[in-house]
Amino acid sequence: MRRGGHRRHPARLRRRPVRLGTADQGSGPAARPGRRGRGGAAPSARARLDREIDYFCRVLDGQQAGQDQDPRRPSARAVRGHGAGLKLRIHPLAAAIAHDQLPRLDGYLASQAEIARYITGQLAGIPGLTVTELPDGVIPSWYGLALTCRPDELGDLLIERFHQALAAEGATEFNRPGSTCPMNQLPLYQHPTMLFPGHPHSHRRYERGDFPVAEHAHAHTIKLPVWHREQDLEVAEQYVRAAVKISDHHKELQ
Repeated sequence: MRRGGHRRHPARLRRRPVRLGTADQGSGPAARPGRRGRGGAAPSARARLDREIDYFCRVLDGQQAGQDQDPRRPSARAVRGHGAGLKLRIHPLAAAIAHDQLPRLDGYLASQAEIARYITGQLAGIPGLTVTELPDGVIPSWYGLALTCRPDELGDLLIERFHQALAAEGATEFNRPGSTCPMNQLPLYQHPTMLFPGHPHSHRRYERGDFPVAEHAHAHTIKLPVWHREQDLEVAEQYVRAAVKISDHHKELQ
């Protein structure tokens, strides 16, 4: 399984849906074109894995009877923020809305792809930001447009300062990833005994620094939503102008 895999729906690779490992997950966070509430499903071809996923979700949703494993208790509150298990259910109204919107999903994705091409084309070559080129045959789900901040091209300007300057220009949708971080930085993986004191692998604890490449990428990522309406192109233009302005005047922010 891979944390955050729900955000890949409906990504495609060579026209085939993307699957991650032995278990898949489909969901749609509420602030996306295809709205279906904060819920989803986690199918697997393995019955035992299905049972383990169900148990894991019940524990994190506070449905397990054992008090020491109830996430409503103070000892387990730290793990709720990273969202594991909290989206693996979908209420009927959200399912109905999603079902109604699915026929239009390809149109949403095509519009998002157009705006993403505009943003990446305008930001390519701007000092301080690096855009990622999509490989042939890849159709993203456009959960967000991730950019890499390059402080060395801005006189070692801190990414925090760069982000603050963007917000000051009104470009408040520029965002830095929070809970979508390397898994070794999440409390559950650093202290698994909080929820699973008797699990045979609870001794496998992770720490900051275990995955330096992923941690560096996370620390230098800044992202934008990918809008999908025709009138949203004007919004994208405003965000591009803000990024160019901050890049051009970065010495004033030192």
